[in-house]
Amino acid sequence: MPSSFHGISMASNALRAFQRSLEVTGNNIANVNTPGYSRQRVNFQQQAPVDFWMRGVHRLGQGVTIGSIDRARDLFVDRNASRNFSEQGSLGAAKAAFDQIDRIYGEPSDSGISAALGRLFDSFSNLGSDPANQGYRLEVRRAGMALADRISSAGEDLNRLGAELRTEASGDFAEINRLGEEIGRLNREVVAAQALGGPPADLLDRRQAALDGLSKLIRIEAVQQPSGSVTVNAAGQILAD
Repeated sequence: MPSSFHGISMASNALRAFQRSLEVTGNNIANVNTPGYSRQRVNFQQQAPVDFWMRGVHRLGQGVTIGSIDRARDLFVDRNASRNFSEQGSLGAAKAAFDQIDRIYGEPSDSGISAALGRLFDSFSNLGSDPANQGYRLEVRRAGMALADRISSAGEDLNRLGAELRTEASGDFAEINRLGEEIGRLNREVVAAQALGGPPADLLDRRQAALDGLSKLIRIEAVQQPSGSVTVNAAGQILAD
């Protein structure tokens, strides 16, 4: 049976719900420049009605309450973003390596290998017209030495680039392992937090930031589990479960 102050209680509950909604809005505004923060929204739902008797059984509503506070994220968009991050990271790394190789070979330019090879052919052509000419012979020798030096220099630069790329790859693998362990730890925290209440927005944001960082280093496939955790697969291996 509703009390005599049912209307006042219903209005008070509504005001508290709206106050919490304003606080969530304030939190969104405060974190507008926070990296990785996902905007939150309040979902209202009606309170369970109460039954009362007045010449029959009737039901009386009890106003509104907060059903949940959710992150404004789209899982489909997140998956596509991760896939695009992987493509962008792969193509970006390949472009950076190819740009350095282009600079090593220096093509096309007057100091490149093809230019040095052209000068060697020209010197042989001159020597062929007058084999006994000492100047032409010296020209062939200098052109050959210049070509050898250019090829040797390019080889040393390529070896140095290969060493740098291997070092960079080792750092990437270490970061991949670190992010995989972080996602696994956040999975456990998310599952534990959801068992006690609603979805933990801060943990979900941190986990999504880790997933985004991981997808920039390696192609991954993240599968959402009913428990709230995500299973992360990469190159046929499970990185986080």
